[in-house]
Amino acid sequence: MKEQKIILIFYAKFNPPTNFHILLIKKIIKKINPNKIFIAIDRNKTKVDHEIFPPFSYHKQMIKNLIVENKINCNLFDFFENFNINNVNKYKNNKIYFLIDTEKIKLLQKNKKITKIKQFVNFICYHSKKNETKNFIYFDKKVLGKTNIDYIKNNHLYLEHVIKNKLPLSRYLHTLRVLDTATKIAYGNNFNDKEILQVQIAAILHDIGKTYSDEQIRKILSNNQLKWFPTIHCAHGLIGAKIAKNQYSISDKTILVAIANHVICKDNSKVTKALFCADKLEPARTKKDIPHRLQLYHKCINNGLNKIFQKVITLNKEKY
Repeated sequence: MKEQKIILIFYAKFNPPTNFHILLIKKIIKKINPNKIFIAIDRNKTKVDHEIFPPFSYHKQMIKNLIVENKINCNLFDFFENFNINNVNKYKNNKIYFLIDTEKIKLLQKNKKITKIKQFVNFICYHSKKNETKNFIYFDKKVLGKTNIDYIKNNHLYLEHVIKNKLPLSRYLHTLRVLDTATKIAYGNNFNDKEILQVQIAAILHDIGKTYSDEQIRKILSNNQLKWFPTIHCAHGLIGAKIAKNQYSISDKTILVAIANHVICKDNSKVTKALFCADKLEPARTKKDIPHRLQLYHKCINNGLNKIFQKVITLNKEKY
């Protein structure tokens, strides 16, 4: 008879992955001494808890970075693709431990996959403090590890935390709503991970130009540039693109063009269209802002970006 192996599966949000997760793994390793460790990543994260996550490949790379930096020997797998009855059956003659947050298990217990495998799995629950990584984890090496500090900076991830104190609260909340809407549009229209990230960065920085007064805008933009806008207010997109480039080191032209065109749109690229629609269709918009917003929103996030973009463009032209 083969010796029974011990399998540990760790499922968490990892948003972002932190040294808290590493300490937790090390603690469990000491207790159960597993032969194999799996980190389960959720590709469907954007649909859970209304929380914004980096695109899957970037998120996965951050988890890899943290694992390698801390020399943890484990495998990564996509939870919803790989965590099924057939895969668990491969290990059913072994002892399987499933490490999960106490809050998360309540959600997973409703999942049919979990119901089927309960007979094979021993659950280990832990309790994480809410928002423990939300209050400016951005530059803290002790929390994120050096590799991910560099990775986050180089890829402009979690910029929503960086701009939090740069905008008035009402404008910041609008930015978060646009970020959420833009992310849903990108996923719903099958953008690749690079495009999703471009949309997210553009959404976070799209209104950063609103911090500039009319007088400041006139000093920065030439009369030739200003003549393209019906009002000086409409020029805050172009100002925002300049701020994104000069103050936030955004060099990606796709992102800069999207920010510049989110008020009066003269560009037809995917990222620009996604941001333009997100800004006009975010949940706080009223009937006065845009008629039939909810209907347009649902069509837009369900693979209808191109058609809805044309309708939103028309409505925007009527407004100005």
